[in-house]
Amino acid sequence: MAPFEALYGRKCRSPICCEDVGERQKSKPEFVQEMKDKVELIRKRMKAFQDRQASYANKRRRPLEFRVDDYVFLKSISAIHDVFHVSMLRKYEPDPSYVLSTKDVELDSSLSYVEHPVQILDRKEKQLRNKTILLVLVKWSRHGIEKAT
Repeated sequence: MAPFEALYGRKCRSPICCEDVGERQKSKPEFVQEMKDKVELIRKRMKAFQDRQASYANKRRRPLEFRVDDYVFLKSISAIHDVFHVSMLRKYEPDPSYVLSTKDVELDSSLSYVEHPVQILDRKEKQLRNKTILLVLVKWSRHGIEKAT
């Protein structure tokens, strides 16, 4: 299906086939040659556009090489799904001064755990037109102040 047809739900009437009133009818060989010339011009322009886009993309692309047992980071945490593209991975350069601490987490049968509020860090009132909403900043168990919501 042509992009025009997919977008607008109807066939595209090419300007090549449109004849103005009073214009003489072209013979079939002339019409076919004109059609071939226009198609060739369109192909050249599309090729030039594709080459420009490829050049732009290739200048900013860098090769990614990972080996078995390499550590990597995902560029965006919110994009974690069942499948993600390799371009979202970044190589991890280990820093010996940075040590991760692990905490044991108790999981239930559905492999989830429950967070409990530990402390209220801040309170604010947000005034809307005819309502007042109380905003509360809560520190949760198993998380530091930076993860408070």
